[in-house]
Formats: sequence, C-alpha cells, structure tokens
Amino acid sequence: MDRALKALTVNPAHIWGIADHYGSLAPRSEADLVIWDGDPLEPGSAPVQVWVQGRPASLETRQRLLRERYSPQQRSNPWPPEYR
Repeated sequence: MDRALKALTVNPAHIWGIADHYGSLAPRSEADLVIWDGDPLEPGSAPVQVWVQGRPASLETRQRLLRERYSPQQRSNPWPPEYR
C-alpha cells in the first residue's frame, strides 16, 4: 500500500522536480487532498472531502443539481422546475 500511495503522490513530484514543496503532507508543503469513501482507483468510489491549497472545495456539481431538480420525486412539488 505504501508503494502504491507513493506512486500517486511523492514519486511524480520527484520526477517533475517539485518534491521540495509538493507530493507529501508535511509542513511548508503545498497539498491538495481528496478523502475517498473507498479505494480511489475503483470506479465505484467517490470523494467525500476535497481540499485544494488548504481550503475545502465544494463537491456540488451541476449534474447533481439538475438530477435533483428534475427527479421524479419532484413531480409533487407545485413549483415549476425553474423556481425550485
């Protein structure tokens, strides 16, 4: 597992010559972090939290908003889709 994680993080940073400030979670390093609900290499896994440059990023997507807006469960909603 350690080797697989390094293959996705610090090893590419070494290849690109930026391992002094990317590729690991350490003081004075820049990092983007994704926390998954399972194996990140499995198609069925999804991100639970995403941090970009130390700030949480939204997981809201237009696709999800549209799915919720036009879902069959919304048929009982008296408002037209444009106003939900």
